[in-house]
Amino acid sequence: MRRILWTATAVGVALALGACGGGRDAQVHPSGTGPFGDGTGAEPLPGPSTTSTTPPPAPMSPAVPVSVHIVEAGGLRIEVESGLPTEDAYHLAVVEGVRAALDAFDLPAPFRVVVTPDVDHLVARWLDATDNDRPQAEEVMSMSGAVSMPGWLFVNPSRMPDDPAFYFRTVIHEVHHIHQYALATPPGGHPQDGLDRMRPPNWLIEGSAQYVSAQIADRHRAGVAAAYERAMDAALVPFDGDLSRYELEGMWEDDHAYDASAAAVRHLVGLAGVEAVTTDYWADRARGGDWRATFERVFGIGVDAFYDEVRGIDL
Repeated sequence: MRRILWTATAVGVALALGACGGGRDAQVHPSGTGPFGDGTGAEPLPGPSTTSTTPPPAPMSPAVPVSVHIVEAGGLRIEVESGLPTEDAYHLAVVEGVRAALDAFDLPAPFRVVVTPDVDHLVARWLDATDNDRPQAEEVMSMSGAVSMPGWLFVNPSRMPDDPAFYFRTVIHEVHHIHQYALATPPGGHPQDGLDRMRPPNWLIEGSAQYVSAQIADRHRAGVAAAYERAMDAALVPFDGDLSRYELEGMWEDDHAYDASAAAVRHLVGLAGVEAVTTDYWADRARGGDWRATFERVFGIGVDAFYDEVRGIDL
């Protein structure tokens, strides 16, 4: 059976999918300063209602043997393999993030969630899902807070900040990627085809997941979207307006890339509507061809013209 071949380029994307903030997803995220632990000093985002009654963020509970929990929403039945105590705020944030995402996205098939600080277990499940070898799997799992691929979502709590609200929004961000993969896969095609067709541009992949996850999280805890509006505006201040350098590899190295990309997506939503960003573009990518042609066809503006508009955004 053909499985996902997680190439070096895809691993770069996986690390960037890591924990959805600040362009530093391949590194340990500090808890505290910025809305996504990115060290910017921006105000923290409110957490989801599912964790609002829990104590303030505290160190994660010790790992427990992995057990399977079922989440049913959006007509799907999702299995969550969790190595966290069932009463733990972080476990609950993952479960509620999955439920919120399922309610928001029309996913065609279930996926499996694996959340545990046990890296050996994460690696074993990664090897179940891909054609990677063990060194590749160990590298990805030791560096990533969260990684998604067609049919799978992995969360490594040891690489995440001590904040249940972060888990909640990160899960929504990652499920949006699973949604993108599914839409970009041609009818009867292999999931690898969806992975290949959705890239580039990385700024649209990540910026849309950032923007959309804030909007969905806001439905569960008022104030998330407004706080993220301020984070996007703040990211545009040091941003030089050159989105082209975020098409392939550049955004992994720029602390402002994720939020600046989300600001660009916000502008795109204003031009073409949210459905064009969350669904239409990725479904059109299933046709293959040049992504720039897809962009103009769906959004009604050429890539270069859009880049010029982003450069001219006046805060």
